[in-house]
Amino acid sequence: MNDMPATRSTVVGEWLQHLLDPEVVNRIVAPDATYISLNSEDAELNKIMPWAGTSHGPQAFLDNPPRCSLAGRTRRST
Repeated sequence: MNDMPATRSTVVGEWLQHLLDPEVVNRIVAPDATYISLNSEDAELNKIMPWAGTSHGPQAFLDNPPRCSLAGRTRRST
């Protein structure tokens, strides 16, 4: 393990490389972290983009990227 402090860009890079790995996400995301995606609490927007809005904690960072990806695949296939 590297003892050097992580920079913001290395932390973001690690998250992007391990989006769905709970071990990595729980290690690098603080329990009180806020995930903001299209910061809108609009009910109509949420019908087509269910990840839109604000959610909290490491689980938000695990749940939202796959939802974005799935929505994109669904729209491309219709």
